[in-house]
Amino acid sequence: MSDHDLYYNFQPIVIDNIFTDQELADIYDVRFNIAPTKTTPDGQSLVFVDPSCGYETSGYMPKPYILKKIEKVIQENTPVNISISNDIGESHGIHLPRYSLKSGSKPQLRPHYDVGLQYASFTLSIQLEKSKDWPVCVGDQCFTLEKNQAVLFSGSHQIHWRPDMEFGEDDYYDIIVCQAVENKRNPLVLDDAHRAKMQEQANDFMRKYFT
Repeated sequence: MSDHDLYYNFQPIVIDNIFTDQELADIYDVRFNIAPTKTTPDGQSLVFVDPSCGYETSGYMPKPYILKKIEKVIQENTPVNISISNDIGESHGIHLPRYSLKSGSKPQLRPHYDVGLQYASFTLSIQLEKSKDWPVCVGDQCFTLEKNQAVLFSGSHQIHWRPDMEFGEDDYYDIIVCQAVENKRNPLVLDDAHRAKMQEQANDFMRKYFT
């Protein structure tokens, strides 16, 4: 068995009751009240739109105890020692998207693997507030999550996507997406052969579900 197989064969897990009510309140305060007032050292806003997915998002999370909680949830459900955060109020691989038409684009998530990563990763997708259900699919398995549930899978090694969904003017869909890598001196590197294999799988899922 190769090192990659641990990630390819990981069985997605649904996890209940991620946060307390106070933690959820702190997350929303950070995302919608604090993050919009912050900028990067070169003056860029920490809230930005991704038109390819139809969401506005931020990676700013200055509550260290929230990061530790997320890290603990992933750690308890994965077979390797993982890490997601640093100590300066921002994190590696975490952001808080709000999908809505107010982003200026149609909310969508086509079949993909997490590109731009150097190392193999696990992804925790946590459901926050929403105005409608919108399943998240990992391979052929689809999960309709309730508020404060999450699904854990390998974003680097498992194709994930959401079915087409019509959003009305006032519809919104809030999540937290967290990517964790193995916390060791030499984590599993993603090479071009892996990326080509994953892109082929993504193309297969596009043909299967979107044509």
